[in-house]
Amino acid sequence: MKSAVQRYVQTCAICQQAKADKSKYPGKLQPLAVPSEAWQVLSSDFVEGLPQSGSANCILVVVDSFTKYSHFLPLHHPFTAAAVAKVFLNNVYKLHGMPASIVSDRSCVY
Repeated sequence: MKSAVQRYVQTCAICQQAKADKSKYPGKLQPLAVPSEAWQVLSSDFVEGLPQSGSANCILVVVDSFTKYSHFLPLHHPFTAAAVAKVFLNNVYKLHGMPASIVSDRSCVY
């Protein structure tokens, strides 16, 4: 029976693609560090699927992790990285300077 199972597994395409994960367990998740001052660590996210309002149909939300102050920036979908950068520079960078880091959930934009 052992040899029959080995032959079956060696000829099965699905069995050959399914490999056991032998990597070390990553451990517990660590929380993000609390920033020492305002506008040094930002989080960003896109809110999509909104009805048309003027020329915008989605919002870029930028939140300061220290003060929880937020900017809600209108965008028109589909947008490019250059368009998002321009909106960020004109509305956030202009007022608060360049942050040390920006945290994002890296959501896909189609």
